[in-house]
Amino acid sequence: MDCKKICFVCNGNNSRSIMAEYIARHTWKDKIEVCSCGIHADDTKEVSSNTRTVLEEIGIEIAGRKRRKISQELLGNEYYYFALDNIIMEKLITEYGIPSDRVSLLDPRITDPKDCLIEGYRECRNIIEQAIKNINLNEILVQFPMEAKAYWNSVSDTKEFTTPFQAEAFGQYVNTDAKILDVGCGYGRTLNELYQKGYRNLTGIDFSTGMIERGKTQFPYLNLLVKEGDNIDFPDNHFDAVILFAVLTCIPSDLEQQKLIEEIKRVLKPGGILYINDFLLNTDERNVTRYKKYETQYENYGVFELPEGATLRHHSEAYIKELTASFATKHFEHLTFRTMNGNSSNGFYYIGAK
Repeated sequence: MDCKKICFVCNGNNSRSIMAEYIARHTWKDKIEVCSCGIHADDTKEVSSNTRTVLEEIGIEIAGRKRRKISQELLGNEYYYFALDNIIMEKLITEYGIPSDRVSLLDPRITDPKDCLIEGYRECRNIIEQAIKNINLNEILVQFPMEAKAYWNSVSDTKEFTTPFQAEAFGQYVNTDAKILDVGCGYGRTLNELYQKGYRNLTGIDFSTGMIERGKTQFPYLNLLVKEGDNIDFPDNHFDAVILFAVLTCIPSDLEQQKLIEEIKRVLKPGGILYINDFLLNTDERNVTRYKKYETQYENYGVFELPEGATLRHHSEAYIKELTASFATKHFEHLTFRTMNGNSSNGFYYIGAK
């Protein structure tokens, strides 16, 4: 399983969470990515000299480190959070929407040493150091389902996508000379279908290296690229159309879906077309049971985990309309799909214009 991230959070990111971050890095080495932030941190200032001194005393150098304020970048399902006091933990849950099973109090004995002499910083450091040593990192890691990238890489040679692309409807809005981007292209199945219909200005991106490698072998004439990071690495107003084919189902988080739609909107030309194929909620007993099972954990009805490790999501029609509200809807149609595992599911396709 790919490593997740741990974020230590305090009020100012001036002493406690900084100490926790660097002591955890020193203790865990490269086992997991670690960071810290403060809810009210002034990110123009460096951390206190007392914090630097007491860390240097145990062989940790942080000269020049500035404080870091909590931001959207630090809020996501890839993080597990340690709060440095109960007030911070409550704020993370109630104000920032962090699920309660992703937040823990590092140690109730830790107090903010900001008004103390350096002995108070040493005492704080010693408590944090012991608390870090007491953390069972493996217990935290097993709370996370398999990373999406790891799952899709593991099945890249065998998975066959089955949901149908509505090529005729797409063609009513997008000419064959259009510049088209397929986000989450997998091994290029949809782009190949377009290629066979005369489209040539085609680009596909996917974060699964395995899928891209398979696509380059299977369809060597397609331009398939590995997607790095959260952003779409193309300029503003670059594409005439963007395809999002069974990608939302792989993103459990509202926030991450919204970020993706905003990135798509950015790279689309004015009047450009967004095409979405994806899954809607089902009402059969099998699906309802698993929606309810995982609703509290993911804080979304419709998210579920597959036994092989993937985390997927089915959506309400109302949510999809809200997600695409900044586009002018051209077409929305209900469909019935056959899933990768051979089951029947409600679905839809959507066409909208920027």
